[in-house]
This record gives sequence, C-alpha cells and structure tokens, in this order.
Amino acid sequence: MILSIGMIVKNEEKYLDECLTALHPILTKLDSELIIVDTGSTDNTVEIAKKHTDKVFHFEWCNDFAAARNVTLDHAKGEWYMFLDADEILEDSAELISFFKSKEYKKYKSASYNILNYRNKEKTSSTSILIPRMRKLSKNLRFIGIVHEYMPAVHPIKNLTKTTFNHHGYVFTTRKQAKAKHKRNIDLLLTQLNTTKDNPRLRNQLGESYLLYYSKKNMEEALHHYKAGKELAIEENNNNMYCVIAINLISLYTKMNMNLEALNEAELYFKSKSDSLESDTDVYYLMIFAFNALNQYESCAESYVKYVDNLNKYKNNKYSTREIYYRSISFTDNYSLYNATLHAINSYIKLEKYEDAKQLINKNLAFSCEFKENQDFLFKCYLELMSAKNNYHDLVSLYNIEITRNEEFESNLKKAIEAFINENIEEKYRISDLFSEFNNDSKDPYLDFMKIRKTHFDNTTDIDAMIDEFLDSIDKFDVYYSDIIYYILKNNISLKVLKYKLNSDDLLTCFDIINKQHDDFTDIILKYDYEADNPYESYILKTLYESALVLIENEDKEVIASLFMKYINNFKIYIEYTYNENIFTENNLSLLPRRIQFGYYCIKANECLSKNDELNYIRFLRKALASDKSMKSFISLLTESYKEENKNNTPNELSEFDMLAITVKNNINELIKTNNLIEAEIILNEYKKLNSNDPEIKSLERMITR
Repeated sequence: MILSIGMIVKNEEKYLDECLTALHPILTKLDSELIIVDTGSTDNTVEIAKKHTDKVFHFEWCNDFAAARNVTLDHAKGEWYMFLDADEILEDSAELISFFKSKEYKKYKSASYNILNYRNKEKTSSTSILIPRMRKLSKNLRFIGIVHEYMPAVHPIKNLTKTTFNHHGYVFTTRKQAKAKHKRNIDLLLTQLNTTKDNPRLRNQLGESYLLYYSKKNMEEALHHYKAGKELAIEENNNNMYCVIAINLISLYTKMNMNLEALNEAELYFKSKSDSLESDTDVYYLMIFAFNALNQYESCAESYVKYVDNLNKYKNNKYSTREIYYRSISFTDNYSLYNATLHAINSYIKLEKYEDAKQLINKNLAFSCEFKENQDFLFKCYLELMSAKNNYHDLVSLYNIEITRNEEFESNLKKAIEAFINENIEEKYRISDLFSEFNNDSKDPYLDFMKIRKTHFDNTTDIDAMIDEFLDSIDKFDVYYSDIIYYILKNNISLKVLKYKLNSDDLLTCFDIINKQHDDFTDIILKYDYEADNPYESYILKTLYESALVLIENEDKEVIASLFMKYINNFKIYIEYTYNENIFTENNLSLLPRRIQFGYYCIKANECLSKNDELNYIRFLRKALASDKSMKSFISLLTESYKEENKNNTPNELSEFDMLAITVKNNINELIKTNNLIEAEIILNEYKKLNSNDPEIKSLERMITR
C-alpha cells in the first residue's frame, strides 16, 4: 500500500462529508486507505465517517492531540502517511496523485502542501501556509505536541505547490466559539509548558492562541510569550523560528498601535538574515500600516512597492524558504492587497504624487465591489485627489461607472460625496452644479437632490414642488439627503411632504449633519412655524427642538423661553399620542428613554414656574439635567435667566426667592422640632442645590445630625 490517510474527529458533521468526498479521487486512483479515529462525537460524525471508510476507531480523549493522532499511525499500513483535519477541503488532487503514480515520492522523505486558512465566512480574506503533512512511514514516527501537533519533517521535502486544502477552522460564527477554542488551546499549551522543556515553537503557539480571542489582556499575554520565544530562538540560533516570531511581534505591535516598536522590530528582522524570504511579504505589508499611522508617507509608499514586488514573487513561486513551514503567510490575498493599496493611495496624495495615486485608485476600483467595507475610504481618497487637482470631472466618470454597480456601491459613493461636502463646505455648490448637468434618464433620485441643492444656492425658483416631487420618487429617506430637511425648515414647508419616509433612527443623524453644514440651523428652527397634527410630525418636531436645546448658545432670555415652550408643547403632543399617562410615575420613569425623562421633567418644571413654585421649578430642572447631561448648556441658560429675573427686585424689598428661602428654612426648623429629621434632611438637601451659599445651612445640618 502506498498511502495511509489519517484523521482524528469530534463533532465534525458540518464539513466532514465534504472533506471525505474530496478525498475519493485519491482513494480510488491510489493504493491507499483512510483511517479515522473518533474522540467522543455526540453528533452524526461517526455515521458520516463510516460511509467513506470501514476503518473507524474510537479513542478516549485525554487532552492530548498528539496521542490521538498516534493511534492513526498505529493502524497505518502505507509506505507514506498523510494527515488532515475534518474542516479541510481538498481543491484538486491531480498533483498529489501524480506525485505517487509517477514514483516521484521515492526521491523524498517528506512532502508539503498548501493550507488556505479562511478568516471570514465570505472567503474574501485568508492566510496560506505550505506545511509538511506527508512523510515516509517508519516505526519510530510519532506526533509531537499536545496541541498544534506535528510530525517532524525530514529532508528532502517535496513542495506540492498546486495542492491546496481550504481550511474553515478559524471562521467563527460567534465570539463564544472563538473564546472556547482560545481557552482550550491555552489550557493545553500551558500544561505542556509546565511539563516539557521551554522552546520557541511552544511560545509562538501560545502567542497565536491568545490572539484567537482579542482583548487587551490577551494581547499583553501574547506579547509576553512572543518576546520569550524570540529570546529562546536567539539562544538556540534557530533563525527560522526567530523570523516567524519576529513577524508575529511586528503584527501584534501594529494591532496595539505601537508603531515605532513595530518598525524597530522590522529593522531587526531584516538585519537577522541575508536572504530574501517569503515572509518578507508580510513584513512589508505591516510596515505600510505602521508608516501610515506615523504619517511617514514616503516610507509608506516605499514599503508598498516592496510589498507588491514580494507578493508577485510569492505568487509566481519564486521563493522556497523553510520558515514558511512554521507560519502562515498572512497578507497575500486580494483583500490584503486592496487594503495596502488604499494606504499607498493616501500616501501618494499626501506626497502630491497625483498620477501614482490615480493609477492605484483605478486598480482598486476593480476590487471595490468585492470589499464593500472599505469602499468609503477609497471614495474619500478619490475625492481628496480631485480636490488636490482642483478638478472634479473624474467624479462624473466614477458616477457613470457606478450606475452599473450594485446598490451598496451606489449608496457608499453617495455617502462618501456627502461626507466630503460636509468637511469641505466651500465645494458644495461646485459639486452640486456638476451633478445638476447630468442627464437623468435613469431617474436617479440623487441627481434630482443635487438639482434641488443647486436651486437653493441659485435661488432662481420655488423649490417646494421640487422637494415634493423628489420625496414622491424615493422609497426611503437616506441620511445623505439631510439638506432636504434643512430646505423644508428654511422655506417653512409642511412636514407632510416627508410622507413618513424618514425614520427615527436617522432623524438625529440628519439634524447633526445639518448643524455642521449650516450656521443658521438654530435660527431657522426658532422661525419654523408649523403645528403637528399626527404622531409622526409631533415626533419630528419634538426631536427637532431637542436638537436645538443641545445646540443653543444664545443667552437672550426671550429666545430661551420661546425655544423651551416650543419644545414643551410639541413634547406634550408627542407623549399624548404615544404614552399612557399612568406610566409617568417616579417608579416608572427610570424605565423610559432618557429623552422622555428629560421632557417629562421639563413639563413639570414649567408647571411649577406657572404657579410661582420656584423651588420645585429648579428641582425639576435639575432632575431633567440628571436624566440627560447633553442638555447642560441649555439648563444652565434657563437657570441663569431665572436668577437674573430675581435680581431685578428693589433693594428695599425681599425678592420672591428670598421670601421662599425664609419659608423653606422655617419649615425645616418646624420638622426638626417635631423630630421629623429624615423629611427635614430631604428638604434641606433640595434647598442646598438651590442656594448653596446660604450661611444658615451648616447650622441646620448640625441640628439634624446631633
């Protein structure tokens, strides 16, 4: 028999059938066997295994992966032995079959193939490692390591570079899964560390295992083990493991935002060797991000050029270096190239190398639909490039290309344009004018929006009808249409035009965007004259005035009073529509959203003010502030306005506030005399908040506590 294939399994039904089916060509075309050892499955793993082989054995789990693997060796009868995991799927078996059929295997003692480790369920990001998984079988061959077990490779080694297994073991659907695998590996590795001789490989595995589940503490633990492993590798003169650990250190430093340390480690890495290695690809990639974070754009661009050069050599199999048997090459997929290119584009723009930036932008546009999460950064760079060149006509070409792309691409581009306008207000008219020239045969609402924006700037026609027609044409009001809200308020247009297309989640975002873009936002809120007649409109107005309360800096007491009353009136309408009045009790209030609590206390404060109950007026304002700290500026202005009014009393007569203070203190004294000390203390604490400088407070406190 030529080949024995060995596997250990436990609850592997998710991928096992696919894994074993992919092995059928090998098992049918070669004199071979499949040995499966189950370590305690409770799902359908054993049943699936028995469909593919009659050599299924059971092993009592003892927290030792090598021990379980060695059972498969004990049953193996082939000249060679190969092992894999149940979540590794072979892409093409032709090269492996040819290796044995052609008798080429007789020239070697070991062979390696590629493991492609997917990092996300979309399979857009992966790492690759060329690992020795096949060996000529001998009596003394055993697995080493209670976790991350391996067979020591023996030279000469044949690299089967066209043979790839796709590995799904590091695609976690939940953080709980990642944490469980992290804990299992850590526990086993720490046991091994305490029972065997310390070595760099073990320390490296500990570092990698701590990073399976990200937290600040785990990163610090990983850093400790990587540093220890690096020192051991230097002591043992083990340059392969030194290179592996050094790269992991560089990667971890960048994750921890320790970019100077990352670059220092990279410099030591390059000094430690004379030959180019496949792993250099990863080092140059990490240097791109470190230099960019430090605003060292020239070095960032240089590292990018070296990264691409090494990446091309890697893809064309120009390297054959041994350190790759110990570490995945992490940054060779299109996702990594895309992200590296984004940083290079940014660097070229900062260096005013605009043509270089333009070439890379065009290159990355080809990937932009595949990697949607980074589209916004790509578009941002493109807009910055156009701004630097003082020419936005490329935006027309980009938008025309976009028409044929998917909806997410379209949405992200529009968001990027609006974000750019938000940061570059002076360019708003120019870009709006450019877009208004589009022929809108596709009935794209965004082009109509740009025409409304230009009309507002030019003030050439009434935009009410344009807004109404625009809102008729859209299914959902996206936040990049925020200016429409501004135009409605500015032109005192009825809220009915919104037609229920703006949702509550986006409302505050829209108001925030408007405030950043328009200096007169607070003024137009105060001037807006519209009365809600349904819950939807009352909610918008209530939220609008809440936003104004946060933003207000005007100390004119008439403005403050007007805004306060607009807010209260609309809040009352809103809660009448949406809440049962019985819910507004002291016990229930804490269960309500903070903005509802704030509004309720403002209503109560206003009721107290209308009754000249100044003490409770201030008390409810303080409760309102406690429920929503973002309103501090407004509450302070309201309180100061109240105090200012009380200062206008003539010196010869007591103010209402002074008279109230005397009454409150008399009440406290009466409560003390009748031994109602708890009630006296409650009232005194409220009074202290209102008039903390009253010298009689300390005397009253002593009377309560003695």
